[in-house]
Amino acid sequence: MTDLKLHRASLERHRKLAGYSVPALAQEMGVTALHMYRLEWGDRRPSAALYKRLKDTLSVTDESLLAETHQSDEDIPEASR
Repeated sequence: MTDLKLHRASLERHRKLAGYSVPALAQEMGVTALHMYRLEWGDRRPSAALYKRLKDTLSVTDESLLAETHQSDEDIPEASR
C-alpha cells in the first residue's frame, strides 16, 4: 500500500469538502504544508500510515481517494474554494 498515488482532484476535493486548507490538513496529519501540497500535486506518495490517517480524517474510502471524482464543486463550501 506504500506505492499508492493519490488522485490530485480527489484529494483536493475531499480536503475542501472536509473544510481543510492545505496547511490545516498538513498540521492535522503531522507533516509540513509543502509535503501535503506535493501529495496533492502528485509529486509525492504517502506512507501507509499517512494514507490511513488521510482516509480516516477525511472520512473517505480507497476508491474515492484514489479515483477521479466527476462531481461539480457545488457542494464545496465557498470559503473552502
